[in-house]
Parts: sequence; C-alpha cells; structure tokens
Amino acid sequence: MATTDPWMSEPVEPLPPEKPRKRKKYRRYPRPECTSEDRQTLRELQQGRCGICGAEEELFTDHSYRTDKTRGLLCRQHNAALGMFKDSPTLLKRALAYLQNPPAKALGFGESEKERMKE
Repeated sequence: MATTDPWMSEPVEPLPPEKPRKRKKYRRYPRPECTSEDRQTLRELQQGRCGICGAEEELFTDHSYRTDKTRGLLCRQHNAALGMFKDSPTLLKRALAYLQNPPAKALGFGESEKERMKE
C-alpha cells in the first residue's frame, strides 16, 4: 500500500545520542552515625532478621531523623513504612486503631484485620 504523503517517504534521520545527565549528590538528611562494626553487632543481635517482621532479607539501617541515632535494622518495606509515618508513635497507634476498627465496619460491609485473619 503506497502512501501519497511526501513526508512518509522521507528517510528518518537518527537522533544524536543524549548526553548522560549528571546526578546531584544530595542528601536531605545527614547519614546516621553507625560504623560497620556497629551494624554487624546489630545484625548478630537481630539474628540477621528485620526488627519488625523477622524476614531474612536485605536489611537497612533504621534511624531517627530527629536525633540521627540508629535504632536497628529493618527490611526495605518496614524502613520505608516508618518513614511514611514520620517516625510518629501517635500516627502508628492511629493506624493500628484504624486496622482494628475500620469505618466501613460500622456500615456493615467492612471487616477488621483481626476478623479477616480468622478466616
């Protein structure tokens, strides 16, 4: 099937390669003070497991952004979760209360996490 559009028959010229972008080496917060020896001691203390779920995965150093003190080692998922809760025990308690008694349960079509786990 031939086309009558003249631009369709023009050869396509390759684009010049893109220059690699320079990434800024930027950290919003300073790195926590934890030496490799401290990290190894924590790993032994936690038996190579996440401090929350106990999974034997790659562990990341968890620290407080307020104090820059290391708290322990966590899997990626739980380390990120604590960060999303802004390291706030109050927000974590509210999340737990929400899971235990979700608003939809009051309307008769939701279930709590506890009820779901019984099944």
